[in-house]
Amino acid sequence: MINPNIRKMLAELKHEFHEIYEVPYNGLYVIISDSYCKTYEDENDNFDEKDIDEVDIVYQGNEISIYPNLFGKCEIHAGSLKYESIDVLTKAVAIVCGNLKNIW
Repeated sequence: MINPNIRKMLAELKHEFHEIYEVPYNGLYVIISDSYCKTYEDENDNFDEKDIDEVDIVYQGNEISIYPNLFGKCEIHAGSLKYESIDVLTKAVAIVCGNLKNIW
């Protein structure tokens, strides 16, 4: 499957956070999964972005989960977050949600 919105989202995240994106241990990671427990990977062509069930954004041990729905909305869940991580996480949420809205 072609996943243009996911690819655009990941490109924006890599551009915005080029110094910390996917840096081992304390970097910013995005995990995209569907309701069939498949996880998006660049080389996985069996993933359909219309089946996204959850997007997890992880930064320095902090995590925000985004659950899109078919009504043009999403639920955002976050536990306890370090103050110094909130700027990065909220920017990442804005990029992710900006691209998720283009899928439906």
